[in-house]
Formats: sequence, structure tokens, C-alpha cells
Amino acid sequence: MNTDLVVSGDEVTDHHRRFFRGKSGKRLKTLVENAAREVDLNPGLLVTIMMAETRRPQSYLASEKVSSYHIGADDFFEARAAIQARVPAYSKVKWDKKQKPFEHLNDAKKDRRMVKTILFDSGPDAVLATAVYLKFREVRLREIAAELGGDFDSLPLATRMALTRMAMAAGTGGATGFLKQALKGGDIFVRKAIPVAAYQTQRNATVRTAQAMHLSDWVFGIRVPAAAKQSAAEAIGDSEFTESPAAEWPPGLPAAAKQPGPATVIDPFPAPYPLALNLGNASFNACADAASTDPDVAHLCGALVDLTGKPASPSYRGHNHNDMLYVGSLAKIYPMYAAYELMHRVEIEAKTLIKAGLPTNIPGWQNRIFAELKKAWGPRLDAAFPPPLPSGFPRLADIFQITPNGDVHLSERSPPLTDAELDAIGEFGAPKGKFRDWMRLMLRWSNNSAASKCILALGFPYINGVLGSGGFFDKTSRNGLWISGDYLGHDWLPGGRAGQPLTPRWAVLQKRPVTNFAGTACQVARLLTLIAQGKLIDGYSSIDMISIMQGAIGIGSYIQSAFTGAVPPRAFSSISSKIGYGNDRFSHDCAIVRVDRGDDPARALRFVTV
Repeated sequence: MNTDLVVSGDEVTDHHRRFFRGKSGKRLKTLVENAAREVDLNPGLLVTIMMAETRRPQSYLASEKVSSYHIGADDFFEARAAIQARVPAYSKVKWDKKQKPFEHLNDAKKDRRMVKTILFDSGPDAVLATAVYLKFREVRLREIAAELGGDFDSLPLATRMALTRMAMAAGTGGATGFLKQALKGGDIFVRKAIPVAAYQTQRNATVRTAQAMHLSDWVFGIRVPAAAKQSAAEAIGDSEFTESPAAEWPPGLPAAAKQPGPATVIDPFPAPYPLALNLGNASFNACADAASTDPDVAHLCGALVDLTGKPASPSYRGHNHNDMLYVGSLAKIYPMYAAYELMHRVEIEAKTLIKAGLPTNIPGWQNRIFAELKKAWGPRLDAAFPPPLPSGFPRLADIFQITPNGDVHLSERSPPLTDAELDAIGEFGAPKGKFRDWMRLMLRWSNNSAASKCILALGFPYINGVLGSGGFFDKTSRNGLWISGDYLGHDWLPGGRAGQPLTPRWAVLQKRPVTNFAGTACQVARLLTLIAQGKLIDGYSSIDMISIMQGAIGIGSYIQSAFTGAVPPRAFSSISSKIGYGNDRFSHDCAIVRVDRGDDPARALRFVTV
């Protein structure tokens, strides 16, 4: 608790553990420290602003583009010349200077205005952009203080933090009154235990300052002196200076132009996911090669990734790992991945539209989000897969539920189907529930009807667009992960004509040159490795995908059988898997496996095997 500012312990520590836990938390800490150092800001203040604006650490860790509005840098584009003149680190922020900004209304409580939103190249660029934007506000306060005959830097550090937060939220015009008060020796903090409300500038800044002081000390080891109460001065009411439009950038637009337009700030497809692998581990390679030379398995395809100890570059060894195979039901993990990728992108769009003023108290308000996405993304999907491939777009209303604050979830029955209910339906029963229930049944029992419902709801263009853009299918070599059937005969093109070519030796066994359900051991291993590392989409999506890959509990797992059928049986702690059975009498399996060794989780063996 911050007793000086009368901020409770719960408020002081709000969300900080979520930002700084695990390997991703360490990476975020480094990004914040580096950005704060670039602009000479307190890192605790910087990360507090980041938390206040997004509450989503993955926004700053992602390799994909990030919206300026999403991170609270509403006027970055409009003020770019002024920022460049005052903050040298502006030149290091990467963004496409030729992009056309998206214009929309902001979310101010009153006197809403148009803002121009741009996309920064990546999450780390968004961190630096936030630092640069915040520093610009601080510099402007310093300039205004000098014009008033005062010295901004003579103010206590906590007061400067609060004023900088006010300037970030309300513009320097909105913070000037409080700056005047502070320069006269007045106390700008609201030292009362009252709830923080949106647009309530003073108490908001008080709480944010307490959080910044805590994070500065707790995470970055920089102690901020206590925010002692200054002598009384004339108070300036909060109603005069709310988090509303910044006076420095009047919109100057006709009323007719101030209408929300399409706000798609996220691409439908991801950028390729990078994955560093160690191909030169001699002992690991020798062990894998010794196993693969056995005549009984030499003709098979496989891949192994050692994740033990969470290495930055896990050891990898493949065997016939680029052969294109008919993988059967193993390909049901492809729509699983596509669904989570889509959910992540719909959520970014939903939060952006809601922040831009989309009312959520009108029945069917979610349909506006779905309509904007279809309008913007539909042409992209059509261009990616032109005729004769039939067009298609995800049935977003059937797949997702959206809360009024923009959180997006996979639709499921209320309450969700239990494991016992899924087991009663099994492999051949009729699916019940909604999208997430179907997906669980598809993965736990390999139920073809459930798979069909998931695949047709997502659409072949979206699933394969995600696989290609994510780096799991190469359209030039026609190699990787591909799905153009739904397991019930509803092919993308009749007769499997949308399928991909099999490697010749497998085409002979299949007695056909192409397949609707294609995969390589290498790309399946890449997909599962990214999931196991928590790097596919984000950590939360990866964890959820691991949790629903329950084939070993339901339909079974050949990998699990290898453990239990060994002489003597081999112990394992968890297996997240998906099998496939080929009509060429070859079977397939892929799994993320963990084998605990004692009570120390750091000693656990963890690997991906295909």
C-alpha cells in the first residue's frame, strides 16, 4: 500500500505480476529498460502507462504490427514533427511512413474528436513509441513551466510522474492547470480512497503514480522518494481538466467527417513465426540417427525437438521430415490453431472499435465488428485464393462471443460440455454445444462431424491463409501443412482437386497424386514447438491449445502407447497429442511430452515428437 497517496495494495500491484512473470516477463523488462534509457524516463512510469493503456503484455512482445491507438499514443501521427524535434529517439521507432492513417473518433467522455491511427512495425517498436510519446509530453510540460516562469525539474519526482501521466491522458493542455498548481506549491494528488473512474484525471494520476513508484522500486531497483503532501494551494476541480481532447491538436474537421469508419487495425493473417533451432547438437543427432537407421523405421518420417531446460534454440533432428504425407486426422490441429489466431485478431479489432466509441448497449452491437472485419478482410482472402477455389469467410458470429469490454472467447455451451459428456458422444456421436465444445470433441475423440463443423465455420481460405502466412506452408514448393477437406466429403473443390501433391513414394502408396489433408513432420514439429514454448500467437493461447489436445485421454495416442508398452514401461507426466490414421495403413501422431524427474520442475524432460 502507498500510505502517502492513500492507494491500496491491490491497486498498487494491479497486474504487475502478469507483466513480469516468466521468460516473457524478463524480455518485457529488458524492452522497457532499454526504451526508458533511450528517452531518459523512469522505467516504472513507462511500464505503468503501458499497463494502463493495454493490460496486454503480448501487445509489446509480438512481432506483428501494433496500433498507435491501442497503446494510447493517439496523436503520435499528428504530432510527429513536434515529437521528432524534441525527442531524438523518435528516429528509432519503426513504422511505415507511407501508410495512410485510419481516422476515427476517440473515446473521450465529452467533446470527442477525430484521431489518426497508424501501425508500428512490432511490439518492441510500440514500447519505444510509448516512451517517445510520453517523453514528448514531459518535454512540453517543461517548456510550459519555463514559459510560466517556473522549473518543472524542481518539482518532486512523484509530482512530475503524475503530471506526465496527466499530459499523456488529457494532453498538455489538459494538464497545464495542474502544472500551474504544482508550481505554486499546491498538492495535485487526490489522497482519498476513492475508486478510479475513467476520465477522472487527478485520482487516476494519483493511482498511476503509486503504481509507477512501486514498479520502479520492485522491478527496476530505482527508488522514488515518497510523495509527501505539499503546502495547500487553490485546488483546481477535476471537472475542468478531464481526460478529454488535447487542446494542442484541435480536430478542425467538419461535423460530417466525425463518424466512425472501418477500423480494421490488424491483418487477417500473421507474419511468419520465427523459430530458432539448433541443428548441430552432435550427441542429440547421433542418438536420433541411430534410432532412425533401424530397417523397421528407416522409411518412416519423423521429427524430434528437445525443449528440456527451455533452451533459446532447442535441438532438432528430422528424418524424411520434408516428405508430404496424407496425415489423416492429425490435420485437425490445423483448424485448432487457425481458430486461436482468428480469436486474437478479432479481439484486437473489437477493443479498437469499442475504444473508438462503438456502443455496446445496443442489441447486436457485435455484428458491427464482424461486418467491419468482413468488409476489410474479405478481399484479402479472395485475393489469396482466387478462382477456381470457392471464396469463403469465417462465420464469426458462430465462432465467437464478445464481452462489452472487447474480450473475445470461443463460443461454447453454458455451462460447457463436461469431459464425461464428450466421452459419451465419443468418436462417432452427434456433436452438441457450440464451437469450442466441437473443437474439444474433435481433438479428444477425433470426431469427424465435430471437425466438419469447426472447419466449415472457419472456412478453407482462412485456415490455409493462416498456415501459409504463419510460415507453415510454402506455396512455391507446395510443401507444409494444408487442409482442403472437412472429413465428411465437403471438399474445397470436388474430387480432392484443391489438394496438394504427395511425395512420390507416398503417392504410390496412396494410389493418388494429391491429398486434402497434407503435412510434413518438420512443419508439424515447428507448430507444436511454438505452442510448447508459448510463442504461437501468445502465451495464453498456447496454454489453452495444450490443454485441449486431449487425444491421449480419448481416442488414444500411439506415442503414449510406446511409453506404456515399453519393457519395462516408461514413465511420463503429460502428453498433449493428436493421432491420424492413413488409408494407406500408415498411422501418424504428434505430441508435446513432459516427463517429470523429482519435484524440481527445472529437471523435467520436455520434448516435441512427430
